[in-house]
Amino acid sequence: MKIIVILILILSTSCDSSYNQAWVDFNSNYIMDVYENTDMSIDIRVDDLVSRLTLEEKISQMESGSPSIDRLGIPAYNWMNEALHGVRASGNSFFEGESGNDNTTVFPISIALAATWNKQLAYDQGNAISDEARALANKYDNALFLDFWTPVINIARDPRWGRTQEGYGEDPHLVSTISTKLIKGLQGKNKQYFKVIASPKHFVANNSEFNRHWGTSNISEKVLRDYYLPAFKSSIIDGGAYSIMSAYNALNGIPCTANENLLETILREEWGFEGYVVSDCNAIADVHINHKYSETGEEAVALALKAGTDLNCGSYYRKYLFKAVKAGLVSEKIVDKSIKRLFKARMLLGLFDPKNKVPYSKIDVDVIESEKHQALAKKISSESIVLLKNENNFLPLDKDINSIAVIGPNANSLRFGNYSGTTSYSSTPLEGIQNIVSKLTKVYFSQGSQVLEDNLPVISSKSFRPKSGDTRRGVLAEYYDNPNLKGKPIATKLETNIDFNLGFENVPHSILSKNDWSARWSGVFIPKETGQKMLNVSGVDGLKFYFENELIFDKWNENYSHNSFITKSLKAGEEYSFVFEYGEDEGWQSAKLGMKQLKNNLLSDAVNLASNSDVAIVFAGTYEMIEAEGRDRESIDLPKEQIELIKKVYEVNPNMCLVLINGSSLSVNWENENIPSILEAWFPGEAGGEAIAEVLFGDYNPSGKLPITFYKNLNQLPPIDDYDVTKGRTYMYMKEKPLYPFGFGLSYTNFEPSNFSIENTSISVDDTLFVSFELENIGDFDGSEVVQLYIHEHKNSIYNPSKILKAYKKVFLKVDEKKTISLKVPVRDFATYDVTASAYVVSPGNYDVLVGNSSENIYYKTEVKID
Repeated sequence: MKIIVILILILSTSCDSSYNQAWVDFNSNYIMDVYENTDMSIDIRVDDLVSRLTLEEKISQMESGSPSIDRLGIPAYNWMNEALHGVRASGNSFFEGESGNDNTTVFPISIALAATWNKQLAYDQGNAISDEARALANKYDNALFLDFWTPVINIARDPRWGRTQEGYGEDPHLVSTISTKLIKGLQGKNKQYFKVIASPKHFVANNSEFNRHWGTSNISEKVLRDYYLPAFKSSIIDGGAYSIMSAYNALNGIPCTANENLLETILREEWGFEGYVVSDCNAIADVHINHKYSETGEEAVALALKAGTDLNCGSYYRKYLFKAVKAGLVSEKIVDKSIKRLFKARMLLGLFDPKNKVPYSKIDVDVIESEKHQALAKKISSESIVLLKNENNFLPLDKDINSIAVIGPNANSLRFGNYSGTTSYSSTPLEGIQNIVSKLTKVYFSQGSQVLEDNLPVISSKSFRPKSGDTRRGVLAEYYDNPNLKGKPIATKLETNIDFNLGFENVPHSILSKNDWSARWSGVFIPKETGQKMLNVSGVDGLKFYFENELIFDKWNENYSHNSFITKSLKAGEEYSFVFEYGEDEGWQSAKLGMKQLKNNLLSDAVNLASNSDVAIVFAGTYEMIEAEGRDRESIDLPKEQIELIKKVYEVNPNMCLVLINGSSLSVNWENENIPSILEAWFPGEAGGEAIAEVLFGDYNPSGKLPITFYKNLNQLPPIDDYDVTKGRTYMYMKEKPLYPFGFGLSYTNFEPSNFSIENTSISVDDTLFVSFELENIGDFDGSEVVQLYIHEHKNSIYNPSKILKAYKKVFLKVDEKKTISLKVPVRDFATYDVTASAYVVSPGNYDVLVGNSSENIYYKTEVKID
């Protein structure tokens, strides 16, 4: 006879809970732990689960790659994934389980999504991405694709910032509205479960790469509250994001990851945030190593945890938190507070519930790269393209034209931008043009200029000798047991090359510790053939590179990702000495020395093709080797080789269109003065070539608007490390005329506004401002216009912007169609931060209300008074 012992647990929120007890599922006779019982509240389930964990087990779950706890049936969980513009699904070394090498839909880069000025597209993209993520999670039956460190909502105060491409522009309202819709699409509409969890980042004022691990963003309270915080606030309050990532940098001297005012007072107390905070990768190590805000690792983790950082991307919690608790630097109760937030997030994803209860568990892999998602990627790309110039209606081009020269480093390449996945479907600009023109049209292609690549072939050991005259092959490697090459090497060996990418844990020599080591590789390089060579020195952490006794590259004291290119004219058989030094003190470990032979005659080939073609289309701009994470631009000009290419092509063929493919604004002054037509296409995603071709040849009327100012030159900008936007940054505070203003974008058709009216010019704080007018398409193409409403307060203050966006609407009109447009703004949205009152206040007084189709082209202005 089977005897079943049933322990009935009676719990209520009004009495103390007794944990380590169980429930019985009478259908299966399975004895459930309380945390597995879906009839209980999530908070009770989380409390029960955490009560069963040892301190060591709790700490193990506070790192981005959380291991399984088999005795409790807790599976491994990977918090670390990206979905900036599509799921990055090409494997993940942090996850202790199966993961794929899957293709997914690659949407245009984030700045392109912002250039659509289409909030619905932002929601649709987020929804598509999370559908594909859930499909992958269901395919592999793991938790690799449920938590995403997306979106980037750092506001674009300076176009030199390498990650401008990852965000949604320079305006608080535009960034807020686009990112909020994306977050809602990602997290889903179900009231019980998240589809995925979104983590807006990097909180806060993280807008420069060169000093991001050690720099401080010094900002007044008013500028912080009015400019840098609004998008984060809306992502939490309006978007409902359940996670947020803290930033590497310090804010006014206090590292963001250990900033209690930021993470507790503002985020949790003021905004009511209930989710979890994750550090940027190795940001807690930065508190100790780079910011030098703590003297030890134990102090760093205690400061971060007490400030409110729940999850560590990196190894510092695992290495130091147990010691910190035992030393009394932080209590286990604070550990419990954080670990409960983390397990609650996992439960809200349905990871501790039967699959039949979680609606998203039914999403199938058929949604991945579906026709619907591919069409959406193309639509976003099409709507993001901005027509910057179109003199004498140069565009659209005739599909029956006799010959076209397609030229440039971005003409036959897919430029996806940072954090991209991989796709099985793609269309380069060249392919798009070839597929859209008449069969009789001759399409010629030339690259025109060199392209920097981060994946240059590793130099073979056959080309290396450890020293001059040595017959052995390879480089001499000397390894040190400290990060600064001090003392004598503890190991010396001959390596075949310099190429390792070992992550956080592995090392290139078994005698070394996981961190705090350094190496020097030296020898001579003997090229096989004469010609121009491009050397690529790259790695993470401190680097130095000497070539022929000349210090070429020195980033020894800058602990982040580096990439440098050196072009040299070398002779076959000659010996060229080099020294590569590397210092590792914490974090990702990688270094590489690569090389490629440069192509000859690129410029002359391009000029020859242009001179013999009816039209030349030049695809110029940037790519990840010019602007990316870890890589700010020193200039906002096009690369010099590309400028020369454009001018030489124009000399032989002024029937020329310039297409910019890039992630941030460019100062194309000469090009704007001379070239008849210019398009901005951003990093356009998998369907970019097709979308660009349809705009060039008139199948699609461009409707994108700039989400960032295009400056004429660097003289119009303060230094990149100056975070005070009131010193002439953005359309809000710029004194001079830009090259192209914020909100600008032309069309192939013309729109005529008329019959403006405003409901009331005397309003109170509780009112809503209404402006209405008629808009008519009086041109020859169907098309969309983005109408924009700005306000300006009548007061003298350095903080008062010349205008600031408060509403916008994208309107589609057929030829000769007229629509009545209404724009509304709650008067409470006029509020700015009052430092004295420590609150957002709508100041009484007079305000200009301005309506136009860019921040400069204002076609209606009136005045209202707030009582």
